[in-house]
Amino acid sequence: ETIQKSLDAYLETKRQLFPRFYFLSNDDLLEILGQSRDPEQVQKHIKKCFEGIKQLQLIPPGTRGNKHFEAKGMTAPDGEAVTFEKHVHVYGAVEMWLIEIEKMMIRTMQKVVSESMVAVRGKKEKWIKEFPGQLLITTGMIMFTNDCTRQLGQVQNGKRNALKQQKKKQISYLNRLADLVRQPLDRIVR
Repeated sequence: ETIQKSLDAYLETKRQLFPRFYFLSNDDLLEILGQSRDPEQVQKHIKKCFEGIKQLQLIPPGTRGNKHFEAKGMTAPDGEAVTFEKHVHVYGAVEMWLIEIEKMMIRTMQKVVSESMVAVRGKKEKWIKEFPGQLLITTGMIMFTNDCTRQLGQVQNGKRNALKQQKKKQISYLNRLADLVRQPLDRIVR
């Protein structure tokens, strides 16, 4: 009982440092902590810590003159990949480099969403093929909300048919997307 309590207290300290460890069983967490020097072994637990991430794209030591593993990006279960803005050094305590991975994920996604917001104003079909699917959905929702908010402001200013015009634009865009889907596309773009 004493050993079990000590083990639970130890695992709790690790979970407090990296709260995503709460999603893991004690056995999985012990395996991660035991393999902390081998990121490739930790890799199989990444999908339990991060929703929508199947694995990290790791660069082995010595490949680029690096002394330790580096994470250069992340891959989703469907094969979609996003390259990190900057490589993350993967060494030391596992919870510490996972914190750095999480920070880099957030920084990278913020940057890619910003780029997506700029690109959506261009040719929509090209935009769809250049960005990850979840970001397309998010950017599409942001743009739809912005457009509707703008049109509601025009309705307030006396332009009664502003929402009807917006509806026509949205239907036209959805028809273009439907035409795009009918074309031969690779699995990820579809």
